[in-house]
Amino acid sequence: TLGLVDELGGLEKALAYAVEKANVDADDYRIVSYPKALSFEDRLMKALSGSDDKEKVQLIEALKMSMAPDEFKEYMDLMRTFKEIKECKGPQMRLPYQVNIH
Repeated sequence: TLGLVDELGGLEKALAYAVEKANVDADDYRIVSYPKALSFEDRLMKALSGSDDKEKVQLIEALKMSMAPDEFKEYMDLMRTFKEIKECKGPQMRLPYQVNIH
């Protein structure tokens, strides 16, 4: 064996071991859990499907400033498509491409 693992256990067991090895009293530390940060795309999807217009405008402006105009239009078209897909209920069948009729 390589000796990489002394014993198996979860997060609580690891914390208890670290506290013991550091000679820290149980009252001298605390555990704080933070929610996982959303990706830019997740924040944008949430903003597009929600009612927070201020956040929506800020995110879209940040996106617009970071892309060429053609890229921005294509990205926003994709985001609208994703929003439509997300709002659909029941079974769906999707093609691996999108048909645009002008």
